[in-house]
Amino acid sequence: MDKSQHSQGRRLGVLSVCILLVLTLILSTAPSFSATQKPARVKVQSLSSKQEATIIIKWKKVKCNGYRLQYSTDKKFKKNVKKVNVKKNKKSLTIKKLKSGTKYYFRIGAYNKNKKKYRYGKWSKLKACTVHTHCYILLKSTDTATYYKCKCGKEYTKKVKKKVKPVAPKVTYVTPSFSPMEPSKGKSPADATGINSRGFVYNYRIFSQTAAAQNPNGDKYLAKHGCSTCSLTTILRAMVPEFANYTPRAVLTKVIKKVAGTKTYNANFKKSVDKQMPISLKGIDKVLTAYNVPHKFVYNYTASSAKQMIKNHLKEGDPIIVMIAGEEPGPGVYAKYSHAMLLLGLDNDGKIIVGESAQQKGRWGASAYGLIKMGAEKNPNCNSITNIVNHLDSPASDISNKGFFYSNGKKGNIGFILINPKE
Repeated sequence: MDKSQHSQGRRLGVLSVCILLVLTLILSTAPSFSATQKPARVKVQSLSSKQEATIIIKWKKVKCNGYRLQYSTDKKFKKNVKKVNVKKNKKSLTIKKLKSGTKYYFRIGAYNKNKKKYRYGKWSKLKACTVHTHCYILLKSTDTATYYKCKCGKEYTKKVKKKVKPVAPKVTYVTPSFSPMEPSKGKSPADATGINSRGFVYNYRIFSQTAAAQNPNGDKYLAKHGCSTCSLTTILRAMVPEFANYTPRAVLTKVIKKVAGTKTYNANFKKSVDKQMPISLKGIDKVLTAYNVPHKFVYNYTASSAKQMIKNHLKEGDPIIVMIAGEEPGPGVYAKYSHAMLLLGLDNDGKIIVGESAQQKGRWGASAYGLIKMGAEKNPNCNSITNIVNHLDSPASDISNKGFFYSNGKKGNIGFILINPKE
């Protein structure tokens, strides 16, 4: 190597060292990325609730040092706000211990951090989700337990404290501790137990429209129009675990309002009490469908087919919600206006045991205590299947033009609903 080549090599070496020193100086004095740059806006990919009291939120990851998540029942995030810090490698989070049936709002944002300095990205778009509520479907019932399954797949078992031996398909009824003819005393409503031919146990609570125990505030709507609400409440309590302690007022304001929709519900109840209408059979059918109660709405029938269906169903020990046409008072008449009642089963004489919410003194017989067997001296043959069918309105070929609440139109409020049919 000559002198010129050696000198050039030295110059290149010095230049390399200088470049390395400059790069080192630049890197050592450059500000931190996380302290000076805002992260991108986070996009929420999904928000779901498939288990009770739980919501799962998923989002698309961005480059950042971490995430901040907020959720609240208040859309404006001014109250009831919960905050959660999430690590940067996460892209989903499960929020637990939430209130079932409640709507929650969520937002998430990314942040960068250097020592104590934070740079926050924009909040994601607001997302909302209602917490899952168990809606149980009846699976089977045995001597020791009743089994249910939720839509989400979770199973639930309700144990029977005392072993119940299946009996013949009939309803056994008890004399309750109060008379609905004296509702002002405010005693407890009537209870009864029914066991069908498949061993399913119905725990019935029969409500009186005017009894102070169920109507402490003198509810004028239930007293005047509550027959169908009381009948529906009895069935929901017997078939759906979450409604085991509901009163007619609770069913009206929470269940019926939810299924009917706020607009339909308010349209009925903004009227004066006299013009407000009871829930129709079509409305009851929609509620039962919404909560997976097995049933069959019968509105197109002949007299002979109706008698046979009612007889066969009651022989199985299963209840029926029936809508009776209104007639002027007289022998064998149930009510002056259209009226919903429960048929709970047959006694040993083949007479119907009725669950009735609007007992009237002097017309129902001596044993009118919610569970009634009308006396022949008061209403001859009122407990016969033939008399029930004779007091139904003429059948309808369809129910398409009838609303959730009863109106003067016949369709949608005619016939009867078989609860928990065998087939």
